[in-house]
Amino acid sequence: MSYPSSFLSPYARSLLTRSSFFDAASGDLPLNDNSFVIDFDFLHPPIIASLSDHNYAAALDLPQPYIHRCYLSLCCISPCTLYTDFSDLIVWLSDLAEFLDLFGRLPNSSPSEKMLIMVRLFSLIEFSLGRLYWKPKQYCANTMKNLLSSAELEELLGFNCILVLQLLFGPVNSMNLRNLFWHGFVSPIDIKEMGLAIFYFPFAIVLSIGKRLLNKKIHNTRPSRIPDFLLLQESLNSNLPYLPLTDLALTRLVHATPFSAYFEFIDSLFSKTPIPYLDALCMLLICLSKLLRCEFAAAFDWIDGQYSSEDRLFVTIDSILQFEAVGFVPHPVTATHFERFSTAVDRRVLAVLCDVLSAENGPRIRDRLSHGELGFSRSVKIAGNRCIFENVDHYFKNSANLLRACLVSVLATTSKRYPDSFDLREWLSAYIPLFHPIGVLVLKVLQIQSSLNEFLTLTNRTLHELNFRWSLEVWFPSTKHNLTLSQSTIIDQLWYMLSAWNLLSASSTRPHWSVRPTAIASRLDLILSKHLNALRDVIEVARRMSLRSELSSRQLASKDRFEICVVNLGEYSLWLIQLTTLIWLYCLGGAGSSIRDKLDVLFSQTVHSASRAKLIGLMDRASDKLLMWIRKSKWEQINSFFENFPPCFT
Repeated sequence: MSYPSSFLSPYARSLLTRSSFFDAASGDLPLNDNSFVIDFDFLHPPIIASLSDHNYAAALDLPQPYIHRCYLSLCCISPCTLYTDFSDLIVWLSDLAEFLDLFGRLPNSSPSEKMLIMVRLFSLIEFSLGRLYWKPKQYCANTMKNLLSSAELEELLGFNCILVLQLLFGPVNSMNLRNLFWHGFVSPIDIKEMGLAIFYFPFAIVLSIGKRLLNKKIHNTRPSRIPDFLLLQESLNSNLPYLPLTDLALTRLVHATPFSAYFEFIDSLFSKTPIPYLDALCMLLICLSKLLRCEFAAAFDWIDGQYSSEDRLFVTIDSILQFEAVGFVPHPVTATHFERFSTAVDRRVLAVLCDVLSAENGPRIRDRLSHGELGFSRSVKIAGNRCIFENVDHYFKNSANLLRACLVSVLATTSKRYPDSFDLREWLSAYIPLFHPIGVLVLKVLQIQSSLNEFLTLTNRTLHELNFRWSLEVWFPSTKHNLTLSQSTIIDQLWYMLSAWNLLSASSTRPHWSVRPTAIASRLDLILSKHLNALRDVIEVARRMSLRSELSSRQLASKDRFEICVVNLGEYSLWLIQLTTLIWLYCLGGAGSSIRDKLDVLFSQTVHSASRAKLIGLMDRASDKLLMWIRKSKWEQINSFFENFPPCFT
């Protein structure tokens, strides 16, 4: 089987490799101490005209003398010299240490190292540009695309500077460096053919922007998301299986060969002491992006989908996990396509990636990292001829180990290199999605069940004493009411559920499917969270009641009403658990062992979306009222509420 050497479109490849053709003619360029600084106001008019017309091919030929002058000037400067002599040109960056570290690595770097340097530099540039005019509690552009079209940034940097940034990071017909690198389209072979000068040019742009910002008032107050990220990352399991990637990549029947140098590089990173986890994490994300795109293109019979394009949106790991890429496929998609893809990649790996990369309330590792939102503000010290700064790699240990296990699992799906005794399925089967709304829903149900048991134990009651007072027949006429959920099933079900929903929305215009599944799951998650808080509050009251301590006279006087309330709350909690379980199984597609089975289950539901919205609205209002009344010890209002609660409604 032959593999393409590049996944770039011919146009993109011609732009990225253009500077290499000018290397031989760069030796006679005049240089001085500031040759790496570009004065955007004095760019040649033909360059400005080409950039203004978005004629990026011509625009890239014209500034080659600038690009090579910057290269020849910068390649002779050490990071220490850059910091001591030109620190005023980089103070606008969010992390000076990151810039100096990456700059110091560039000389004599391998293609894999250049890939790593570029993606980290692009993230730093994007976040730093975004914080120049960032203000709290006010919408500000925070992605490269929006930044380059913002009037505020143009006012700070000038029209010509924005044009040059658009050449590097602009639309799909520009060099589009950030997207092509971060989404894994650039292979080691491409990097070899790009020449050296173009890799120094983004560093020169940073310094030139710094020169332009001297004596200008800038905010530089945009906060990093690293504190929130670290809290979320603590829940990720870091004790995961280890296997070298290189041999697996070479035996896998996908387009891994052009990227084999990246797999070797990742293995070398994990063999270092200490392990540079941030470097590894960046490279893992790039390789996962590339592998998933190739598998997606093959599974959906759309080979062109693995390449970059100027005529359509790229297929990215984000668009795959969020099911947007399915809309790019130029022919109808079926359950067979989805099942073929989930078999090639392993649906459990896809579930893990959905949880940590795309879930709205999850760590969103790739998104946060690629946009520079996980940066630090580190101080720099000079010791001899070295720049000294804090090492932050350990903060990314859990994420790097988790995504490495995902990459190994993808590569090992069809590889027979390793004996059956090494079971990659063990860690996958044990993974519990903690962030995706569908996984959170199951977690909340189980937490409510646990709190209900604790509540009943404190009040000397059992589940068998509770009546099932409110009917579910109108919603689920032919189902049992003693069904349960298990967290262990989510990892197997999540991707199939999402696939079935995508096929359902594409094939059905029925009014009972007008609401997206994630919207239903997210709304239920909020409702269950409020009810869980209400249960936990009433447990504290029950505990004090049993001890008859720390009770106000009002609470003691209302003890009888509280006893009645115990039964009402217990029976409502039991009903809520069962209703949510049935919704998860039959309205969200948790029932069924295949995508086709889940489609059959979903098609069997006939309740109109307006009625379903009414039900969820009632549950939401009930949770709000219960939480408020419990915190105020309003047991009489709670009992009155349940007396009037409809036994059956549609």
